[in-house]
Amino acid sequence: MTQRAADDLAINQQAVNHWFTIEDFLEDETRREQVFKLMNI
Repeated sequence: MTQRAADDLAINQQAVNHWFTIEDFLEDETRREQVFKLMNI
């Protein structure tokens, strides 16, 4: 595997991780409330 291919895989893995984090936040009311509480919202 070339360095470029490895770099592309790493970038895409980060994007997928971010997407699942956002999806989890949007779907889980308890987590949403915890974040809002931390932000004093």
